[in-house]
Amino acid sequence: KALEDVAYTPDFSNGDYVVKLERGNLLKEFTINTPIGLVSENIVTGATVGGVPGNHVCEGFTDSDLATGNVTGEVRDINLLSIVDYAFAGTGINVAYFPSCSQVGKYAFAECVSLNEITLDYPNISVVESCAFMSTQISSVDLPSCTKINHSAFQDCKSLTEVNAPLCSETYTYAFSGCTSLTTAPELPATALAYSCYDSMFFGCTSLTTAPELPAT
Repeated sequence: KALEDVAYTPDFSNGDYVVKLERGNLLKEFTINTPIGLVSENIVTGATVGGVPGNHVCEGFTDSDLATGNVTGEVRDINLLSIVDYAFAGTGINVAYFPSCSQVGKYAFAECVSLNEITLDYPNISVVESCAFMSTQISSVDLPSCTKINHSAFQDCKSLTEVNAPLCSETYTYAFSGCTSLTTAPELPATALAYSCYDSMFFGCTSLTTAPELPAT
């Protein structure tokens, strides 16, 4: 049955992923039981519509729409604790709402060039994996418990203006490179440097006017 013919109310308490896709006057909202599912040949695999799991036609949307950002989308799950590697990479989502999630895999949101709102359990994130947020439109990051930011984690986040990570003693190559709106650099608390720690981390950050203090010798 075509998706637009089915009325379905998402059940957040059961951990539904809710995806809303919108293009012009065309609007689709559906739930899936894996992050973003597999959108291929206009079929959403693993969607749950009307309480019945299965494959459902998502007419009017294609892989290229998602990849090029022609579709805006929202993904939400209040119970999700972790996001796997590459979960949403390259998709056209613009809102990610996972307030219980404190583990984000590498490339999880990479190249989501329309993504400007990311809600996570930031106070409990201890490690940011490689390229996790690369090329998103995130504007600020507050990571009070984070101790490690891997390479290119926020590379080319051109809307990023501020980063707070006071305990992060390991930040690796190109972590913030290309963040051309970054005006306030995070603290660099390391007293000893691991290999490639802090290497080129602010390369291309053209709005930075002062360098953070570096206590490491």
